[in-house]
Amino acid sequence: MLTWKSTRRRRKHLAWTILGIIFLTFIVSVYNHASATSSHLKHDLSDSTFEEREPNPLLAQHTTFWRTLHALILNNHPQTEKKPDLVVPRNPHISYDPGHSHPRPDVLWMDQLDIERMKNAHANFVTDIRKLPATHGPVYNSGTRGIVTTASESLLPTLTVSLHMLRNTGSTLAVEIFLKTPNAHTDAFCSYVFPNLNAKCLYLSDIFDRATTTVALSTYQYKIFSILFSSFEDVLLLDSDAWPISNPEPLFHSMPFTDVGMVLWPDFWYASESPYFFEIAKIKDPPTLETRPATESGEIMYSKSKHGYGIMLATYYNYYGPDYYYLLQSQGGPGQGDKETFPWAATALGEQYYFVDHQVTSLGRHDSSGEYIGTGMVQYDPVQDFFSTTSLAAFSVDNEKSITKSRKSEPKPLFVHANFPKYDPYTIFGDDAHGIHTPTRDSNNSLVRCWMPSTDAVSLFGLDIEHRFWKSMEDSACGDLMGLWTSEDKPTKAALQELKERDERVCQQVKEYIRTVFNSKTDELAK
Repeated sequence: MLTWKSTRRRRKHLAWTILGIIFLTFIVSVYNHASATSSHLKHDLSDSTFEEREPNPLLAQHTTFWRTLHALILNNHPQTEKKPDLVVPRNPHISYDPGHSHPRPDVLWMDQLDIERMKNAHANFVTDIRKLPATHGPVYNSGTRGIVTTASESLLPTLTVSLHMLRNTGSTLAVEIFLKTPNAHTDAFCSYVFPNLNAKCLYLSDIFDRATTTVALSTYQYKIFSILFSSFEDVLLLDSDAWPISNPEPLFHSMPFTDVGMVLWPDFWYASESPYFFEIAKIKDPPTLETRPATESGEIMYSKSKHGYGIMLATYYNYYGPDYYYLLQSQGGPGQGDKETFPWAATALGEQYYFVDHQVTSLGRHDSSGEYIGTGMVQYDPVQDFFSTTSLAAFSVDNEKSITKSRKSEPKPLFVHANFPKYDPYTIFGDDAHGIHTPTRDSNNSLVRCWMPSTDAVSLFGLDIEHRFWKSMEDSACGDLMGLWTSEDKPTKAALQELKERDERVCQQVKEYIRTVFNSKTDELAK
């Protein structure tokens, strides 16, 4: 039975409880307000050091291998008096047409003595790598497969979006990201962004420094070194702005890769190797230009166990690429760089590879002004490409000749290479970052889709891949990249506030673009 006194005590206890809750709520709100800006920060270099990053488990083996290979590369320097010289102007942007006979350009000049010097150096290098014991080839963990990529500091946000697109396919393949050297910028991404996407950073400087070799790499040279030093036996290399539409893992278990261990994809243009290159590499009967188009190296598959020699020769070509082999293999053609070093290293050694027959498709839109604005390319499934033709031939030094193919069915798109401009959420909406009008806006200033109408996307890809891509842009801009401090300096209160405002502005830009451009119907198609 309740008495008046017991009721009073209970009311008093309840009052104190309510006051306690109000006080705690006030304290929490004050704390949250005071720390709102600092809680936005994900990375403060003062709380971590580069020494804490996970070491490369194969560093010792890679170092030993690289010392040996580097010595062979230096011992077989081209030693020319003059470098190849582009002496005849030409229009290199000629679209590939397998049904049209096109003459091979011959616009370089080299002295015959220099050609002989390069020929001897090339032959000696091939002889040297063939003499290496089996245990002295490229290093890898037997039976492993994974994805390899490389990026400059400025492309790390773009790579983040690409990794989201990879994981959207359901792929669990491990990813190795090769970077030049560690610093505060890379450390922020490698510590706080990439591990959540099952991607690990490795630094080329670790190997070069430990091997005490001085190597100064330029843009195109990073890909072959990423393949060379990857821990995977079977490698799918993707550019930082390239990503799969569906899970790429079946490629490793299917022909043509299981047969030849190397797959390449086509570019838009005719190949344009100089006749000098075939003389230097001692390649007899060079193929006609109708055989295949130029190579697009945004996607490459290698079996390191099957193509160890080819990878080492491609490394040699790239090491001396800027001064010699890039020009010899492209003669100033579109995208001149590393792209032709991969097939021609295999061809020079008689190693087989598969070159996807289906031609690359352009991604882009027609502006209201009538101008076509291309911003990417689509590459096709090599497994379906392989089985969709009646002539199932791989290419090598003996069989890289014109092959008549009749297609049984069309392979499906497998990769998108969104290469120009770079789809970085921080820069994609501006004009000055890439020197062109942003593809997100029409010339009449309205927000528009960058690639194609939703119906065309569903017809080509089976889904609105462009909408899915922008959802990954949102996941990156409004998630992974929020509060990422990439400076070595300890952040000030003003700097933190500026970072917070920038991140929120970029996130809202991406969200507003999605709300404006993609309607409820495409919301369903993006799933």
